[in-house]
Amino acid sequence: MEVLVNGDYQLVELGLAKEIQDSKVTFVYDNKEVDILVDEETLDYIKDINNSSELALFPIDPVAKTVLLNNITSL
Repeated sequence: MEVLVNGDYQLVELGLAKEIQDSKVTFVYDNKEVDILVDEETLDYIKDINNSSELALFPIDPVAKTVLLNNITSL
C-alpha cells in the first residue's frame, strides 16, 4: 500500500501486532514476521490500540523496521 508520509509517497505494509515486549514489537504481515524496536511513546500507543482490538493493523515499513503512526496523511 502506498501512503503519503511527510509529503512523500512511501510503500508500507499493514502488520498485526503478534508480540509486544519492553522495547520491541513483533508484527505479522503477508505471512512474514518482523521485529521492530520502538520508543516508549510508540509502545504505549500500540498497547492502547491493541488492547482495544487485538486485530488492529498498523502501518509498518518492514525494510526500514519502523512503525508509521505520525505524519500519515492518507491511507
